[in-house]
Amino acid sequence: MTNIASTDLSQRDVIRSARAAFVRDALKSERWSVRAAALAIGTNHTSLGARVKGDTAFFAEDIESIAILLKRNPIEFYGEYLRAGSDDSDPRTLVP
Repeated sequence: MTNIASTDLSQRDVIRSARAAFVRDALKSERWSVRAAALAIGTNHTSLGARVKGDTAFFAEDIESIAILLKRNPIEFYGEYLRAGSDDSDPRTLVP
């Protein structure tokens, strides 16, 4: 038996996928491949690939590094990342 409802997991999967798509699209719009971006931010390309596919959640440090790579304000970029996949513009109300 588990203490996590399956609806919670599916909602988290939807949000994680939307956030992954946000980062993937941001990299793509600046013509960064996953491999080149991983090399530039000092992480393994396999790990970054899993994150931009939505298989694994991003770490805050990943988002910050990607924002800097894209010459974006890390705080604003992280806010956009948190809002991805939600109709709500207030990130405090998103599913943890």
